[in-house]
Amino acid sequence: TIFYKYAIDSGKTDSLFSVPAMMADVKISPDKKKALFTSISSEAFHTSTSVEQSELAIYEIATGKQLYQITKNHVYEEANWLNSEELIGTVLGDIKATQYNIDQPQFFKYKLGDKDIQLQKDSHAYIRKHILQDAKIVLFNADLSTRNNFFTMDLSNQSIKPVSDFQGAVTYFEMASNSQNIVFSMVTSDTFDEIYIAKNYKEFHKAKKITSFNAKLSKMPKPIVEKIEWKNSDNETIEGILIWPPNKKGANNLPFAIDIHGGPWALRHENISSVGLQYYYYGSFLASHGFLVLQPNYSGSVGRGDNFFKAINGKAITKPTDDILKGVEFLIAKGWIDENKMLVMGASYGGVLTNAIIGKTNQFKLALSSCGNWSEMLGVINDNQLLTPILFGHQTVWENNDLYQKESASHYIKNIRTPTLITFGQDDRRVPTVHGYAMYRALKAQNVPTELILLPSEGHVYRKPSNMLTKVKIELYWIKKYLGIDIPTE
Repeated sequence: TIFYKYAIDSGKTDSLFSVPAMMADVKISPDKKKALFTSISSEAFHTSTSVEQSELAIYEIATGKQLYQITKNHVYEEANWLNSEELIGTVLGDIKATQYNIDQPQFFKYKLGDKDIQLQKDSHAYIRKHILQDAKIVLFNADLSTRNNFFTMDLSNQSIKPVSDFQGAVTYFEMASNSQNIVFSMVTSDTFDEIYIAKNYKEFHKAKKITSFNAKLSKMPKPIVEKIEWKNSDNETIEGILIWPPNKKGANNLPFAIDIHGGPWALRHENISSVGLQYYYYGSFLASHGFLVLQPNYSGSVGRGDNFFKAINGKAITKPTDDILKGVEFLIAKGWIDENKMLVMGASYGGVLTNAIIGKTNQFKLALSSCGNWSEMLGVINDNQLLTPILFGHQTVWENNDLYQKESASHYIKNIRTPTLITFGQDDRRVPTVHGYAMYRALKAQNVPTELILLPSEGHVYRKPSNMLTKVKIELYWIKKYLGIDIPTE
């Protein structure tokens, strides 16, 4: 990575220095003498190589000389300047582990020249973004349970406290460089994504909405969004989002859909809609057309602390499918579900769990599986070299074949009778289409009604609106065919 200096007044460009690594981020110290480099962002956490290359280092701007190699570990870390001699940041794992790993983010402080970084108090929440509010206060937004809100951490005593109480999720925020004003985007249980401004971190309750991008949607009859809880087979509390059709909260015998998030290190908030990837997850849309929709935050989801985050390890299929199916039992017992009109759907890891669930039960009348692994043994040929080893306790398939069999969706194939639509991006590298072909052929061999749809020129995340709409329209056709529910496609 080569760095340059550009003088705005004269238009002159000077080459400063080069760094023998790919730099994902650079931050200049308050005294303008040092640059903090982050090599490889945590947003690209899919290979063990990228984890090992994700480090923090400080260089002298005038000479390009490396002054400090702050980290050398097997986790991701991100940081910013606290002052010209100290850093504040987050680490996403055990910094002393000898294998690459990932946990919920934890704050750390580092003083230049120290041997080790100093870990701060675990917030139990999943930290998304943080900024330095002043010399003593860090402002951050984080997932806690089924909401994403703002919190502060007092650096003098590490005390953490919430400073907002929104029912929904803060999706992004920035602080003005010349004031205490904070601008943020947010989606809630009854308003779609909009932008807000608060005068400072103490006045989020007075935040002003400054856009009306989705005013038309927000004025339409909206589903009712609520958090629910139930117990799994281990008597652990599982949380989820329940979305009711407009004006039908508490109604009985509703068509039912499980909408399973990917990740697995993700979650569903108390939102009227998913932020991004609506063609993957459209629970509110289904609810607006009469479905009762469950969005489960199964084991491995974020926002419930490290123990819940790691509970999926070694139980990649068995643990989360139990969490989800116990939630279905809970809702059936309430009388809210029409058991003849039940749908299970999910994408990415949600697709994995969809594939497994229909191998464990035939109670669903339709499955919509998108870009999900069919077999973890096949999963070695994808670009996510980090996820699979962690979920299987850093054991390879040849070291513990029984575990890989038990915790792969393909292990349960002989039981599948549910009509299943499989969709993939044709150029998916996260979960290559070989998984879709394998599942399609296996279901065909067992005379299960199935189709495989490949969307051209798309990867794991679709880019073309036409393909996004095509996927949803085909799925709505299958809903009409197998559940008898006709949802308009225009």
